[in-house]
Amino acid sequence: MKRPSCESKRTTCKRCHKHKSEVGEISWGGNCKECGNLAALANSRGLRTHSGEEFLHYRRRIVAAFGGVLLDDMPEKGYAPRDGS
Repeated sequence: MKRPSCESKRTTCKRCHKHKSEVGEISWGGNCKECGNLAALANSRGLRTHSGEEFLHYRRRIVAAFGGVLLDDMPEKGYAPRDGS
């Protein structure tokens, strides 16, 4: 599939902010090769160890696919157990 022409004009990495003349080609997602590899490694590590922002994002999206919300994301007001009731 051909990418939109506006994305091919990206000149800096969105993570390290280095120019494409320093780091080489910038991916369609906006990362240089090194930052893209680091992001993939962080994602893989987070999913394997069940920790980090990548894993939390994964959990939220899986639960949302079934129409739910993580209890960690629920507001505390109105969800505390009642005393003596």
